[in-house]
Amino acid sequence: MIKRAQVLEVSLERLVFGKQRQEQPVFEIKNKRLKELCKQADRLKPDVQDVICRFMDMATKQDKLKRTIR
Repeated sequence: MIKRAQVLEVSLERLVFGKQRQEQPVFEIKNKRLKELCKQADRLKPDVQDVICRFMDMATKQDKLKRTIR
């Protein structure tokens, strides 16, 4: 079974059960406020989520730039 899974380039679980297990995300948000806001944002409309992502992207790029300058 293991050899077959390797040849087919699928997990053993997929070969046996026909589906793969949902893996838990490795990344965990430690800041409680940010975590709660992310949960709330996940329920918003996609266009609003896009605005939030742009703000977060700007903030992280600004921080990266500040670290580079120092």
